[in-house]
Amino acid sequence: VPALRRAGPAGTPVSTDEDHYLIDCTFADGIAEPAAVHQVLKQRPGVVETGLFLGFDPQVIVGGR
Repeated sequence: VPALRRAGPAGTPVSTDEDHYLIDCTFADGIAEPAAVHQVLKQRPGVVETGLFLGFDPQVIVGGR
């Protein structure tokens, strides 16, 4: 379910520093094949990024005294 990201009481559309609108998409059952969805979306004209961070190896570093 796609939805234009909006902010503030007036519901102003959110855009990037290059004036691209942000569309948030909800997948009721999740995304079974995220890599395939990423590729299909990237082939669409106007899609700059998908927000699917694939292939990353996240690490958490916790520091203290």
